[in-house]
Amino acid sequence: MGSRVLVELRAISNVNVKEIYKHSVQSLIYNVIRLDDAFRDYHNRRGFKFFTFSDLWPARKVEEGEKVYFILSSPMDGLIKAFEENLPKEVFIGNYLFSASCRRVKQRFQVCWETGSPILLYRDNKKGEYLVIEKDGINMFLWRLEENAIKKFEAYYGYKPELSGPIFDVLLPRRTVVIINKKGGNRFLMFASKWRLLFKETLSTPDERKFYEFLYYCGLGEKNSMGFGLVNVVKSRNKALLL
Repeated sequence: MGSRVLVELRAISNVNVKEIYKHSVQSLIYNVIRLDDAFRDYHNRRGFKFFTFSDLWPARKVEEGEKVYFILSSPMDGLIKAFEENLPKEVFIGNYLFSASCRRVKQRFQVCWETGSPILLYRDNKKGEYLVIEKDGINMFLWRLEENAIKKFEAYYGYKPELSGPIFDVLLPRRTVVIINKKGGNRFLMFASKWRLLFKETLSTPDERKFYEFLYYCGLGEKNSMGFGLVNVVKSRNKALLL
């Protein structure tokens, strides 16, 4: 199930990576996959979009010739294949030109994760109010996280998974972050959270494993296709606990 690619961008000129907004990376992905007939109208489809991507790194000014990276992840292998086969040798992201390439990446699967891009959840979607853990509490975060995850899984597979216990057994936060995004000349703020550990001890059934594999490739929380909620495997839970 699912695939990931590491996208490598070599700067053609000096670049301030912090000036590259998530919408710009999202636009690149849509513009590439739409060259495949199967994903020509994927941007316009209603409902969940089943892919996510990491923050760009390093998040600083880079000079001509230096490399910038991000991970693209999806439970749909066809989407990743469409991106691989249609990625041009040079791409614009925002106002910057890069030479581009990508390659598949794999991690040994286990539910011992850290965030590669922050997790965004709404407290009230209709009002556009974001959930902030320091204000709304960890129980609200876990409830909304699990509710959203089950809805995405059901939309993808057509049935609800049966889960044993809470969605995670151990959670260690890094911090709440404010994301500045820009679209159509308008700047707006989004609140999300970074985590150094999201851990589940035991996957009791094959269906439960399927659920967590789906989340690994699709992302946690909302706005995954805008670059929120990507997770990476932490090699050692003990190491994460010590950080």
